Amino acid sequence: MPKSTSQSAKNDLKNTLDDRILHPWQYLEYRGEDDRTFIDKSEGIYLYDKTGKKLIDGPGGMWNVNVGHGVKEIADAVYNQITKMPYASPFTESTEIAHDYASRLVQYAPGDLKRIFFTSGGSSAVDSALRFVMFYNNILGRKEKKQIISRNDAYHGSTFLGASCSGKERDKNNFDFASNIVHHISSPNPFRKPDDLTDEEFCDLKVQELENKIIEIGADKVAAFIAEPILASGGVIVPPKGYHKKTHEICKNMMCCIFLMKSSLALEDLVTFLHQKIILILHQILFFWLRGLHLDMCLVEQLLYQSD
Repeated sequence: MPKSTSQSAKNDLKNTLDDRILHPWQYLEYRGEDDRTFIDKSEGIYLYDKTGKKLIDGPGGMWNVNVGHGVKEIADAVYNQITKMPYASPFTESTEIAHDYASRLVQYAPGDLKRIFFTSGGSSAVDSALRFVMFYNNILGRKEKKQIISRNDAYHGSTFLGASCSGKERDKNNFDFASNIVHHISSPNPFRKPDDLTDEEFCDLKVQELENKIIEIGADKVAAFIAEPILASGGVIVPPKGYHKKTHEICKNMMCCIFLMKSSLALEDLVTFLHQKIILILHQILFFWLRGLHLDMCLVEQLLYQSD
């Protein structure tokens, strides 16, 4: 192991951070040249750099600190849990806190989505949900039903399968993906709507594109349509009114898709979303990435347990 160099003074960390840390989305050709902001502390909605400059944390970390930094109630809860029991393996044990948490979460779930599969992050929630879909079809003897449809501008994580489902071109440069099972249709971005189309016509056009893609691949081969209610990091794109309901109906009527949802919404927005029945009762598996709650999970329908 090579001997490490001496640690730079803290006031010189702006650029020397790149000597030790590979940052997400970093342009490697500019490594060491970025005038990177070095954050020293945070409080409320503010971040403070090493010079004491106060910055508003507009995106709330990466959309996961939207209740603010340094919340005492959260810190106390984390401290109390860690001192009482920091970890228990879900492979061999169960805990009361996990049971109570899951019981509260399923109160917000539609239909028969009454079991929680906790994961360690949004990417693993995506992978787990898609693997559940493949497992489900294998159990039923539908070995060819593995194809996944996603959308341009989507973001579904950084694991191999999640990244393959993502549709942001700038994230795909020089990487390999599961292009043999993942297909993309266009983004339902109203901003890109042709001027001669009404919102309703644009919505129908995008829904028809999904149906056409299922027909092209074969309904007997399509396992999942994966979609965000709002395409968050792809541009905070809100699909046209009625889009989710109509795409759900396509999946349901063709009896070929598991409709998956990934959300960067806060819980209040999510509950409103479900109660408005924008997507009605979802088809077989639903999963959420609730970043504001640091919650990553899959909700699994009773049907999965009856597949044998």
